Amino acid sequence: MSQPRVVSFINYKGGVGKTTTTYHIGCSLAEHHGKRVLLVDIDPQSNLSLLCMAYEIYDEFRRQRGTIRDLYRRFRESRHPLDARDFIVRNAVQGGGEPIDGVDLLPCDIDLLGEDLGGLVPTVSASRAASGYEVLQQLAQKLLNEWAFLERICKEIGQSYDFILIDCPPNLYLMTQNAIRASHYYMVTLIPEFLSAIGLDILVRKIDDIRKKISHVGALAGYDNVPMATLGGIIWVKKRNTKQHERTIERLREHEIFGPFVFDCGTTERTGYSEAAEAQCPIWRVKTPSAQDAARLGEYEKITEEFLKRCQ
Repeated sequence: MSQPRVVSFINYKGGVGKTTTTYHIGCSLAEHHGKRVLLVDIDPQSNLSLLCMAYEIYDEFRRQRGTIRDLYRRFRESRHPLDARDFIVRNAVQGGGEPIDGVDLLPCDIDLLGEDLGGLVPTVSASRAASGYEVLQQLAQKLLNEWAFLERICKEIGQSYDFILIDCPPNLYLMTQNAIRASHYYMVTLIPEFLSAIGLDILVRKIDDIRKKISHVGALAGYDNVPMATLGGIIWVKKRNTKQHERTIERLREHEIFGPFVFDCGTTERTGYSEAAEAQCPIWRVKTPSAQDAARLGEYEKITEEFLKRCQ
């Protein structure tokens, strides 16, 4: 079997539909396209995990089986293999009737709120005979390993899936850097407002800086090419029927750099999406009038079709 496409959803701002988009694309890939999908939640808020399952079920699973926090402890202990399959919730999306076959979840841990996984500065113990360059190379190898946690998970379990979708926290710290290292592409979700468009330029530049840092460390460690995520798409969400939102989307599409990455499809601001989150199932499975009104537009189905074209 071939390795899956690994895609991260990144933004350092909260409230921009990142988790909802990750969730709906994952559900649509499985339910409408027959893909095998693993959702990976690395945001300590654990919103993706709680979109998939009731809190009581989530809490019991994390206490009995563990979460990505426990996997990271194994990683820091240099355990081979990580046995990541033991931490996966099978057919995690249960709401709206029958479970969605083919959507699994690697949950995060809500107890990590206010903390960042990792963050330890690697050290080396060099012998007196070691040259300065050798010490530097050893340090670079250990630092590069700090970015390899999610990559190891993807390689260990990847053949079981067509897509691995990583929901990142609203920051660019170590776990998000891990996601950049592990992914083929990263997606940015944004509300089409003026300040969000300005923030997009800053975000992409910061991610490019992270990519350069990882690449430089990789070169010091003796690796000519360290695979990392490239920008895969910009998905606009929560669009209101205002001239300002329309102008912002149009400016993004005309942008010299970002234009080719802006999705043709996006989502509009509708109460049905909040109702879907409360029901813990994708919008097309919710029977309330507001959700059905939103579902008729097929917004996330269209986004998923475009996602497939961009990420195949």
